[in-house]
Amino acid sequence: MTDRFSNCDLGDGMGLLLRARRRDLGISQRELATRAEVGPATVGRLETDRLDVRLDLVLAVLAAVGLRIRPEHHDGRRFTLSEDDAEVLDRLDTGGWNRLPAHLAHVRRQGLPLSSFRRREALGNGRILERDDHWVYRRVTTEANGERLCHPGPVEAAASEQPDRSGGHAMYRDLAPWWPLLSPPDDDEAESAYIATALCSAGITVRNVLHLGSAVGRTAAHLDRHFTMTLVDRCPEMLAVSRTLNPGCHHIEGDMRTLRLGERFDAVLVLDAADHLVTEADLRATAATAFAHCRPGGIAVFRPRQLLEDFTTRSVGGGSDAADGRSAHYHSWTWDPDLSDTWVLRSYAFVLRHADGTLELSQYTHRAGLFGRDVWLDALTEAGFEASALEEEPADDAEDGTARTMVLGHRPRS
Repeated sequence: MTDRFSNCDLGDGMGLLLRARRRDLGISQRELATRAEVGPATVGRLETDRLDVRLDLVLAVLAAVGLRIRPEHHDGRRFTLSEDDAEVLDRLDTGGWNRLPAHLAHVRRQGLPLSSFRRREALGNGRILERDDHWVYRRVTTEANGERLCHPGPVEAAASEQPDRSGGHAMYRDLAPWWPLLSPPDDDEAESAYIATALCSAGITVRNVLHLGSAVGRTAAHLDRHFTMTLVDRCPEMLAVSRTLNPGCHHIEGDMRTLRLGERFDAVLVLDAADHLVTEADLRATAATAFAHCRPGGIAVFRPRQLLEDFTTRSVGGGSDAADGRSAHYHSWTWDPDLSDTWVLRSYAFVLRHADGTLELSQYTHRAGLFGRDVWLDALTEAGFEASALEEEPADDAEDGTARTMVLGHRPRS
């Protein structure tokens, strides 16, 4: 190992060090994550100096590229890491200069390595129970003297209703008629013009566009002035609303991960629907769908809400009022309950006012995919595209004041 990899303070340039070492080895973030047996999101966070990662995962990633850390006491005395990492972790577990969280201590007491911990397996400290995509979070409780007590540790997700068998998020099915008010098409005019410009950067003239995950078609309402639009969504209720909003567009019910129409388009577009790709397998499958439907010389435009490198916990709101007295407003919160996977949680609270004045309140929570820039580029490259990323300037009226990154895939002419 060269001298430039020999010494670095944890949290002060460690991300640059890790990235440089990975690139020297000629491996991608995804390959490093596989070597270290961690989620790709963990590698992305460490390379951007995000230190909200469990210590055992930090050690695993560093070890996979031949690096080790040297912890120190508060008084400045250092452990030399010629000793095994497990011994250092044992020092933590027994209360040296830090203590393990309860869920990790639980694993250690069973004589298991910390790397074996998964939230699903934390037993007495709670686990995530998944039933489709409608989750309610609560603290784990135990019986003590006949009382129900909350104790700290991982949250447990318990389903509040039977799974949604339609294959789509219940939120979109249940609230489909309200989406034109919750997210008015008029709000998308400037953004749609920017997307149209990106579509036209293809190597051929773009006349027809396949929009995967088109929802109620609010973006298509502007793009169909310039292109012949084919709109695909897996939620029939959303497509029904889109048919009213976009009568001149062709509508198809289908899953963007598996769709095969047997025809090609000048461009393929995926916008906020990228949220629903929660695993790398989902992402690669959708990239393959885009390539299969993209004409040589054409382009695929992906515009996820956020990349891993830019992720922050956030809350936003929106909605509008109709002339007939109806009103629909929402507020959403996005956060990451588990830093080692490829998804975050997004919770919504809706307030709907019917024309007769009746108020309806509802809430939904679902997973949203979150991947690093390299993971996106690797997925498109693997599918056959020439991939690139374009960081946008934040719009003056952006709902959260942050810029977005557009991932572009140009299909070679031959």
